[in-house]
Amino acid sequence: MIQHIHTQIFETANGWVVSVWFDKGLAALTLPQESPGEAIYAIERKLSSWKDRNAFFVPDVPAEELDELLLHFQKLLLDYYNRLPVVFNIPVDLSWCTPFQFHVLNAIQAIPYGSTLSYRQVSIAAGYPKAARAVGNAAGSNLTPVVIPCHRVIMHNGKLGGFSDKIDFKKMLLDLESSNVRL
Repeated sequence: MIQHIHTQIFETANGWVVSVWFDKGLAALTLPQESPGEAIYAIERKLSSWKDRNAFFVPDVPAEELDELLLHFQKLLLDYYNRLPVVFNIPVDLSWCTPFQFHVLNAIQAIPYGSTLSYRQVSIAAGYPKAARAVGNAAGSNLTPVVIPCHRVIMHNGKLGGFSDKIDFKKMLLDLESSNVRL
């Protein structure tokens, strides 16, 4: 089956981002970069890890709705980086995930704006109560940061823990969200 690929590149208040959309929804997203070239390089690195797996309960996005969806997503992301509380109610293509990653990323996606959970709390929410360490690896595999807010997962002692991109990004995203009223 041929995947249709759609890309967006635009500037936010924090820098340039690129999003890539496949038939099932958002496939990959960069965090803000200093230039369009750096954003393109970052998305190429993310997509190199794409694995062709079966989708897990993710509906195809009808072609006629895609343009509207891309504009909606761009507005959401611009609002987010302009420090407005946002809920990313868009389809995300998780067809590359293992079942474990799929459950963990869905549990992370449910963490409300401005809130955090520990790796252990996420492991329990995902249905794997003894897999707190593996949650970190699953979060690190996330191709759609901010939309699936892996930055909201912290250590049980309140320390930030790891982050697949620079830890400064995790701190910046948490600071950005903590300055707002929760949804």
